[in-house]
Amino acid sequence: MSNQIKVLVVGDYLFSLYEEALVKAFRRLGLQVEEFKVCNYLDYTTFLSRKITNLQLNWLIGPIIHKANKDLERKLDEGKYDFVFFYRPRIFKPSVIEQGAHKSILMCYNNDDPFGKLYTSRYWKYYIEGLPYYHHIFYYRHKNKKDYEALNIVGNTSLLRSYYIADQNFPIPTPKEYDVIFIGHFEDDGRDEYIKYLLENGVSFKLFGTGWHKSKYFNYFESVMGKIRPVRKEYNETINKAKIALVFLSTLNSDTYTRRCFEIPATKTLMLAKYTDDLNSMFQEGVEADYFRDKEELLNKVRYYLANEEQCRKVGELGYARLIKDGHEITDRARDIIEIYKKIDESRKNHYH
Repeated sequence: MSNQIKVLVVGDYLFSLYEEALVKAFRRLGLQVEEFKVCNYLDYTTFLSRKITNLQLNWLIGPIIHKANKDLERKLDEGKYDFVFFYRPRIFKPSVIEQGAHKSILMCYNNDDPFGKLYTSRYWKYYIEGLPYYHHIFYYRHKNKKDYEALNIVGNTSLLRSYYIADQNFPIPTPKEYDVIFIGHFEDDGRDEYIKYLLENGVSFKLFGTGWHKSKYFNYFESVMGKIRPVRKEYNETINKAKIALVFLSTLNSDTYTRRCFEIPATKTLMLAKYTDDLNSMFQEGVEADYFRDKEELLNKVRYYLANEEQCRKVGELGYARLIKDGHEITDRARDIIEIYKKIDESRKNHYH
């Protein structure tokens, strides 16, 4: 790929698996990449500075917001980028986006649901007001296509799914230490009821994640499973050590799939997820993954796969094969973005000629 394509990736850069992973993928494909990091403007050094920073981010006012917007405006005004990719651009004023759109092709992506229940409307104010100025908008979940259409944004949106990262999510030949695991945060959507049901029915289960102290079953869970802790560096290894890894979907974020739906098959561990048509379109039920619709079906399928370990292994293998075949790695997503850029660029050239 030509290294003449020059791109600016704008985002928070708080977690390596988002903007940073995309930057690396673009560079692997031969693009020249510059980064605009909102994290450089944030001060989390003390309790007070954290409070002040978060107040500015939540209310979209203050010196952080002002300086970040001014600096980005200056960078965009130089107009030397073929395209600019905004990852969850929440704090940038619509006027800055509008001005930048005269200089470069602008695209944005949001892995959260800006029309969902997870945040206040104020939180997404600048994001939503800036939408008309992007040349292309990528959405994470099918639902958001209709949300954008309701704002009269039609014809320049497309699905850009989450992904796994090949050098972070991969199979390891390791003994299976856990029968069933769930890695993820607590959400008050009934997921703790499912876990309690498995434990009460004698399933050997291990839970990892944050926020579980909010569950009414927290003390019971820790008495049966031991301390509940998040996994970070050992994330991939932990999935590899499980025979079955569960997936619950965030109702607050309107999710019909999640990043973990790629990260689990990437290890060849069997994924057992809450059923959605969307997930089943990617991994066929009972063949490349499996699904449950209620507590009883979850328990029955867990018992089946634990009693039939060869079938459990086979479904995990076929899930991995489907993942590779369909191309759900971060570099595949970067290629999709570049293809959209080329189409927009070609269309503009034809229009001017």
